[in-house]
Amino acid sequence: MIINRQITIKKLQEEFNFHYPHLKVEFFKKNKISSRHPSKGDRIDPNIVIAEITERHQAVSINIEGDRTVTEFENDVKDQLGISAQVFRKSGNSWIETSLTDGWTLKKQNDEGAHFSNSVEKKNLEQRLEEESEDVE
Repeated sequence: MIINRQITIKKLQEEFNFHYPHLKVEFFKKNKISSRHPSKGDRIDPNIVIAEITERHQAVSINIEGDRTVTEFENDVKDQLGISAQVFRKSGNSWIETSLTDGWTLKKQNDEGAHFSNSVEKKNLEQRLEEESEDVE
């Protein structure tokens, strides 16, 4: 993922989500380590361009290949851009922090999110079909 100074946080998020549809990434002003669970108030506005939040003058490249761990990705963001990142995984209808599984690869996280999302969607469909059949009787 190539990040130039004029790209917005939202565009970064969209590109990440394009590769990993069951993951999302949020960016924070404070160091994630000093505040284990950053608050929503620390989140960087998605409409902000990178140039407004980093002193880096050159475009940077952050590797988001599937064999990289969440920790490696988040560390690269911190080292390359000077901001904190947190990856979240889709779990049904919710987004959960991957903090406990940061050692997993991006691919494994995405696959896990797909599994749980598909399970919930299948269950919801089965429940609706069951309710419809009850209405017919």
